[in-house]
Amino acid sequence: MKRQRPDYLSKVQLDFTPFTALALVLFFAMLILNTLAKPNQFPLNLPGIYNIGCYFGKPNHDRAIHLFLGGEKIGVVSGKEFEKKEAIDYENESLNRSLIYHKNRVVSQYDRECVVYIIPLKNSNYGQLVHVLNTIIKNKIRLYGVIYWLPYGEKLNIGSLNELGL
Repeated sequence: MKRQRPDYLSKVQLDFTPFTALALVLFFAMLILNTLAKPNQFPLNLPGIYNIGCYFGKPNHDRAIHLFLGGEKIGVVSGKEFEKKEAIDYENESLNRSLIYHKNRVVSQYDRECVVYIIPLKNSNYGQLVHVLNTIIKNKIRLYGVIYWLPYGEKLNIGSLNELGL
């Protein structure tokens, strides 16, 4: 009589339930960690989500003040057809004076509040952004937002930022 080994492999059963449970736990953990890993963003405090350019029937960018945050200076662009351009330092007084001037210009011409768009450039840092936000709050400007692109950027000549040294 021929002796045979017992066939253990035919009796082995694989249960995939623990693997499935582990995969689901890892999936939900990744979802939660991805949500928590996103950077906190400042709320966009502008008049209406679709009125990002101060639209009242037709585009009206005269009330907008754009602050381009560079590494060394801030580019301030405002006015009708963006004709008022200046580069200022991050000092308290120069930023204060510029914001007060542009705010008073908008209030006297349009009898409305100004809207400040803060656009951080690649060479700016978080501390400069916080400094600008503190100055805006100190000057009691209510309508402001931190944005990373302009919805009407083709009207604003970005080459003028190079002229300002940003």
